[in-house]
Amino acid sequence: EEERHIQGTLERLRAYGVGTMTEANARYALRVTKSQGEGEAAFRLLMLLQETYEGIVKPFVPNTKLLGAINRESVTCYLDALLFAMFARLDSFEAMLYENFDDAPRKKLAGLLRLWVNLLRSGRLITTDVTRYVQEALSECGWVDASRLRQQDPSEAFTFITGQLELPLLTLKMDLFHTGKEDPQDDHKFVNERLLEVAILDQPSEGNSVITLEDCLEHYFNNRIEVKRHLENQRRNTLKTANGQPAYPVEKAEHVEKVDGGLHVEVAEVAPSVSGTPLVQTPATESPSTSSKGPLDRIRPGLGRKRGDSIFSQRRVEIVGIDPDEATVESEAPAEKERKMSTKTEVLMPAWQFFKLLPWYTANMPTSDAQVAAHFSRQRPVLGICLKRYSFTNAGQATRLNTFIDIPLEIAVPNFVSDEHMQEEGPLVGNFRLLLQSVVCHRGVSVNSGHYISLCRGQASNATSESNNPEDHRGSMGSDDFEDLWMRFDDLAKERVTYVDIREALRQETPYLLFYQVQPIDEDGTPIH
Repeated sequence: EEERHIQGTLERLRAYGVGTMTEANARYALRVTKSQGEGEAAFRLLMLLQETYEGIVKPFVPNTKLLGAINRESVTCYLDALLFAMFARLDSFEAMLYENFDDAPRKKLAGLLRLWVNLLRSGRLITTDVTRYVQEALSECGWVDASRLRQQDPSEAFTFITGQLELPLLTLKMDLFHTGKEDPQDDHKFVNERLLEVAILDQPSEGNSVITLEDCLEHYFNNRIEVKRHLENQRRNTLKTANGQPAYPVEKAEHVEKVDGGLHVEVAEVAPSVSGTPLVQTPATESPSTSSKGPLDRIRPGLGRKRGDSIFSQRRVEIVGIDPDEATVESEAPAEKERKMSTKTEVLMPAWQFFKLLPWYTANMPTSDAQVAAHFSRQRPVLGICLKRYSFTNAGQATRLNTFIDIPLEIAVPNFVSDEHMQEEGPLVGNFRLLLQSVVCHRGVSVNSGHYISLCRGQASNATSESNNPEDHRGSMGSDDFEDLWMRFDDLAKERVTYVDIREALRQETPYLLFYQVQPIDEDGTPIH
């Protein structure tokens, strides 16, 4: 009987011009759809498989039911929640799913993820065998732990998948400001990230009762660090003035004598050390001439501070040469030049690090497929943020930081996004905002345990609501647009997809991964669709 259905299904496919399906494909489709009828469901599934093989990705349709995925052995919620957050309605990640890889492992991974997305968006339940195939494909691409029946970190899954399938990186413009010699290549450059790992602040900023995501991002984009840079000073007897007093204050004069009518001063700032060996020494109190004004004041000690560790990790001995006013031609001899002081020392010093996000994917995108390039030239990037909540104690015990973070649904024209490189013909011109599109939340104390769910902007025809009225769960914008509805996907719940009040859900759950999309807006703040 099964063989008769297999042959009948294959004949029907050939009548529609599909001749690539095998008996094994037909047998699989009939078995997984056995509860849905004799052959119609299997035929539709095989047609979907054919479209998937051809590289087609189904679009999100608001009135389509979303059934989600079945949790495999109670450990694949990390993968189900992540993929739902990335693909339930967002199209920004779809270019990864196009057929543009030469090697078999990545081609297989892209194809299986394409199948996963097509099953979801066409209203079909994703069974555990599909999830197993995806896990095995991840393992074949190099993430061995993905195939094991163990909970994994969704941020690691996101980084691995987007890296293997060559999602264009986010581009950040980085500037360093410090008191050393400027290094144009290292102090001003572009860096790339797949996911921003943002630390949670210890306490709210001044004037706030809770810690906000904006404050955490401000700390991430504008941060104080330490860098190694050169100090370069050249002193050629600038000590003598009209009254014979030093023109610049010195910390300590060890020996002063007259040499050939000129003033010879030896200044020892610290005890001599082996050349090239970093030392942390204690300098004398700063003089007013060394104080700094402006935005870098915070990296220079205040006036009149007590003796303490230097802001630099190394100090060098200076020997000041003869007075150039009394110099003769002979003084330019090599032996005399050695008496002039010229130091070029690389030291560790504090610096301010500033990042600016470029609001579109830049030229590091893959260029092997014109379809991919065209897609990302139209699509606006999604900013992935991972809140660093998890750590281990000295005893190896996993802990979670349960600090509540006030997460906005929208960040209007954030000051950490750069518009210096806006071009009239570019994908974004003018003002823009960051709009929260989806969230992966965690219930547990360790990233490798507990349970993951996702919150996603959008709607589904089968989504249930506690109030039986989805209008009660619209966002705060008061719009009639379906995008203001939010869904919660939980692969262990009886009803996997339900409507939620997003603000209440963000308070009750523990957000771990956030996906914000860059969107252009008019000058009055109206979104540009």
